[in-house]
Amino acid sequence: MIGETGVDEPLQGPPLHATLSSVWSAIARFGLSEGESKLLLDRNPPPPDCSFLEPPKVNAEVRELMDLKIRERDNRIVQKQRLLAAALAGIGATVSP
Repeated sequence: MIGETGVDEPLQGPPLHATLSSVWSAIARFGLSEGESKLLLDRNPPPPDCSFLEPPKVNAEVRELMDLKIRERDNRIVQKQRLLAAALAGIGATVSP
């Protein structure tokens, strides 16, 4: 054929264990329950040398001026950041000596 197709194959790593892949797939599609989220946060606080994992805090005076929808959106983003930090802390604890 003449020329290239212009479609690059996505770069992929090796496959994960089937059970892990299944669990992560369900979490990605449906999320964690409130209880599972709380358990993840309680079991995996950010390590003291990784304070950068904590979500930034909005100044109280600025927060008061924010529209309710914006505050709610910010709260959802902060919750996602906390869950991500807890997941990273859990992985870090697993691979650290």
